Amino acid sequence: MAAAYSKLLHNTCYEVGHTWTPFCTKASLDILKSASKESFKIYFTLYLVTALFRRRGIQYFVRRFLPEILQSSLFLTSNGVLFMTSFCMWRRILGFYTYFNVFFCAPFCAGVAIMLEHKSRRGMLALYLSNLAVEILFRMTVARGYITPLPYGEVVLFSVVCAVYMGLFRAKDGLKEPTAKVLRFLVGPHEESKKEETAAHPGVPLRRRVAAWMMQCLKAVRVPATVRNKLAVYASELDDSICHKLAWFTASPRHRLCHHDHSCGAYAVEGFLRMFSVGYLAQVALKVVGNLRAIVSKPRLLKSTLLHPDNRGFGLFLGSFAFLFRAASCLLRWLRNRDTKSHGYIAGLCAGVSMVFYRSSTLALYFASKLAEALWLKGADKGALPLIRNLDAILYTVACAFVLHRVFSSHTTFVLLTGSLSED
Repeated sequence: MAAAYSKLLHNTCYEVGHTWTPFCTKASLDILKSASKESFKIYFTLYLVTALFRRRGIQYFVRRFLPEILQSSLFLTSNGVLFMTSFCMWRRILGFYTYFNVFFCAPFCAGVAIMLEHKSRRGMLALYLSNLAVEILFRMTVARGYITPLPYGEVVLFSVVCAVYMGLFRAKDGLKEPTAKVLRFLVGPHEESKKEETAAHPGVPLRRRVAAWMMQCLKAVRVPATVRNKLAVYASELDDSICHKLAWFTASPRHRLCHHDHSCGAYAVEGFLRMFSVGYLAQVALKVVGNLRAIVSKPRLLKSTLLHPDNRGFGLFLGSFAFLFRAASCLLRWLRNRDTKSHGYIAGLCAGVSMVFYRSSTLALYFASKLAEALWLKGADKGALPLIRNLDAILYTVACAFVLHRVFSSHTTFVLLTGSLSED
């Protein structure tokens, strides 16, 4: 193997880099063409789905939609083009390669490319790529027998991260607004730190309570207002037996420290319905937009896209997260007759189990990285930790170098070993 690595010094960039063409300029132009096309497709889908779910106005699509896509596409395209260009320039200037050559080329292209992206997106890109690097490193250590993976390890990690997140969410000034807004969207605004007691249910007729809860659930699952108004008339005419069957959800007592409108059971169920619809529709939108060309050419693919198991799995993941957190929070209030931030840690730990419906080590690592970032910033605000400037760009550069090295190492090892065998 050492002899094979030493042979790398005499290989050309055509042998270990752009193997489809011997010309460096043509290789860079080929990457420019393919990378720009794929980058535009990726970011068009991403920004379109994001804009639809955030209900952006027409002014966003007129003024900002296309420029943001082009800027992000330029960033991603620059990664590939600059890397291949620097890879070839290294060979032309120095006349040799080393096995770890990617570590010298990748920081330059990644550092330039990340500065082309919008500043608000650099942190997320750095966390994403660093998560990918950590996941690759973990799989390497497992494959080489250094560690043994824990069954459902991503679920355990996600549960622990959720416990800390939700504990901070329940604490006063625990999380900054961007992160707190996301958690508020997931579990609702009623679980933040509040001390005052709430009044008991007013003397509203049972039928009206049931109808009000049903309308709230329909609104949560994004049913249009015209349809809700028609169903409201039907709900007001429900049979008394049906109303009494639903009474446990809507008219059962709630704890004096609960801030939701209906009973604790209805509160938990409404959270499940709301987030299940959000998760299901989000996955459907991503799959439909991503496979739009195939669906247009073969319309029968639309049914399989709408009913894909990932849609249901992601919906169950988000829905059960909201359900478990709300149910555990209400249960703790009933059992302890108090409402403290420690309930957030326990309820968050329970809610993290929802990842069994959508197991993803990438997602678990991403939230763990975001938590580490949030804790670091809290420490920096208090003066306990240093605040490193351009840390997102540095993190992205290092992670990009590692990932590209692993991508190229398998190919170069194959080239070197086959070259050694052919010489023998």
